Amino acid sequence: MESLTLTVLLDILRQFGLPTAFLVALYIEGQRRERAHAQHRDDTAETQDSHRKEMGEIMAQYKDDMNEIRRMYENNVILVKSYENLAKDLHDVVIMNTQAMTRIVDRIDGGQLKRKAL
Repeated sequence: MESLTLTVLLDILRQFGLPTAFLVALYIEGQRRERAHAQHRDDTAETQDSHRKEMGEIMAQYKDDMNEIRRMYENNVILVKSYENLAKDLHDVVIMNTQAMTRIVDRIDGGQLKRKAL
């Protein structure tokens, strides 16, 4: 009873009358609509599954990206600490060189260093 042809409808009309033919037509139309609705439901479920899968992939990639950014920040902290140690060491070297140069200047000014004869 996929489709209701005109001859079948006329046979039903002759044998059972107009109300029965109308009810049969309504029943067949209801079945058609139910199949269309079921197909739509299946299509919608497939689409939702597809979107859910895509969002899962996007979120996994986002998580990986955020973890990489966190690792970069952690590496930057290590780099900054190393730079601070280097700057402190350089500061100490500059202070020692300045003190040594100051002593040399004091000795020169005090005449403690004599010029060597050529």
